[in-house]
Amino acid sequence: MPSSSRYLWLRVHHGPGHRSNRHGPHALSLWRAALSASEETLQTGFMSVAWQNLFRNQLSQTDRVWLRWKDDLGSSAEIRRAYSALYGRFFARAVLSSNLTLSYFIPLRRDITTLTNGVTVNRIASGDIPDWVAWDHQHGGYALGEAKGALTGEADALWGPSQPKCVTSGKAQFARVEIRDTHGAKIASRDWVGANFWATDRRPRMPMALLWDPPSEGRELTEDEIAAHRQAIATRWVMSLLPGFGRTELLRMRRQPIENFDGPIVRITARRGDPLREDKREGGYFSPEPEPKSEEIALYRLLYYPPSEPFSDHGHEGSYIVVLPTLGGLVPINSESRWQDLLTVQKEAIRKNRMAMIVGLNIGTILNPGVDHKHWLGDTGFANREGLSIFDIRSVKLESV
Repeated sequence: MPSSSRYLWLRVHHGPGHRSNRHGPHALSLWRAALSASEETLQTGFMSVAWQNLFRNQLSQTDRVWLRWKDDLGSSAEIRRAYSALYGRFFARAVLSSNLTLSYFIPLRRDITTLTNGVTVNRIASGDIPDWVAWDHQHGGYALGEAKGALTGEADALWGPSQPKCVTSGKAQFARVEIRDTHGAKIASRDWVGANFWATDRRPRMPMALLWDPPSEGRELTEDEIAAHRQAIATRWVMSLLPGFGRTELLRMRRQPIENFDGPIVRITARRGDPLREDKREGGYFSPEPEPKSEEIALYRLLYYPPSEPFSDHGHEGSYIVVLPTLGGLVPINSESRWQDLLTVQKEAIRKNRMAMIVGLNIGTILNPGVDHKHWLGDTGFANREGLSIFDIRSVKLESV
């Protein structure tokens, strides 16, 4: 199993909608990928075995630098397409959130998705619609997201002179929905296609991600409106996660004292760790286990392309409701017996030195959706600013609050 504290590289191209419009390498933490996958699993019910296999079985063991799969994701075309589409959703979330400050991803329903402030995302035409509505922190407004994953084909399909097919398809999907306020007025959004072009051991090419922002029409939110809209989508995001944690009763508990909560609340303490080391001679950072042998790594030191999410220089502590991902699915830790089971799993993981992950939603986020938490990334896990976190339970302290 590859180290989850590593960065893996892929080449990211920003389309004309992004201010940098850059085309260059990007260091993606595998913790970010795991957290994006767990978030998608909590909201949609995907079996957690799918994204745990991402770490245990399917990442390349020969290329320790670039984001590359061990094989072609399956023995049949149907399985390959299924995995490519599923991992496309996971990594589109990861790259969009780490590159573009998008968060609070909410899967769109078939016909209408309603936020807590009455804003709706409405289907207005037949056909496929985008995957998510999200929040764009940079612009202070809504964003629509569409994930694509491609295993076959040529890189020119993404980087050629003509508009990529996935962008053309995405634009058509964005045109099939509208975001409207409570007065029926259309609200403008940034509409991002996140397309991943996979590399495998059989196809040892450059892994790529395309981020493209076709323009949309509608009114922009005013400065006075932004805070309320941000809290509304954050609240809706919390509501989309609580069933996966087995804690739907907490929908009624917002802004109440923590002592009123039923069921286990887990205090998680994580050390800083030092998964990366600094090479003073070269001025950059790299993953020390194993030593990168590819000559390409010298060209893409983090000295020149620093990660958007660097490792933190401090530890982490927070109070969470938690869920344990297993090969059989997500196990909510929502009773005293489940809490004891979690401690048993932790002891067994430590004894066998076998990784086991735990996903948590910060209590502060439930009490006050939209509140910013301190971003933390270490060799034992990742805690994002929205309050969703993932940890390796072998290396963290768990206490019942």
